[in-house]
Amino acid sequence: MLQRHANGEKKMLQAFFQAMEVYPDARIVTFDGLRLELAMLRARALTYRLAAPAPLVAATMGQPPHIDLRRALSAVHGEEAPHLEAVGAVLQLPDGTAAGLKTATIVSPVNINASFAGIYLSKAITVAALFLHHELYSERLDAAEHQSSCSNLRTAVQCLESRRQVPAGLAQQI
Repeated sequence: MLQRHANGEKKMLQAFFQAMEVYPDARIVTFDGLRLELAMLRARALTYRLAAPAPLVAATMGQPPHIDLRRALSAVHGEEAPHLEAVGAVLQLPDGTAAGLKTATIVSPVNINASFAGIYLSKAITVAALFLHHELYSERLDAAEHQSSCSNLRTAVQCLESRRQVPAGLAQQI
């Protein structure tokens, strides 16, 4: 996923943008992503003079196809939602800080070292699991579809565990 050579970031962005064009109905799911990830994607695209696809432009303005789970939880509870780790703990989702680091700041995906990459991957897994719960409670998934989706996510995480890209035992938490 992360490429470390000079053109790796540009190629990664191009591949991501191409996927957005191929799957125009796909949703971009984040947890508080409007403040960092989406803005960073758009800024890095400008750096490489890449045209951001329409779905990304819409997402950076908080419009579909983006769903920010933190904002969705805030809307439900009428107050600012807690941080991802707190939500994950309540719902018994995978621990996004399993590697022991609480926060990390990224300037560019190319600058992420292996330990930070593991944390971001763990957080992505937590967001994916939270999204599946959100879809179940929003009645866009029924119980069988939710179970199947969780099983698929668990299988993907087991693969990452076998490659030592995420901490062992993460898949069992899904």
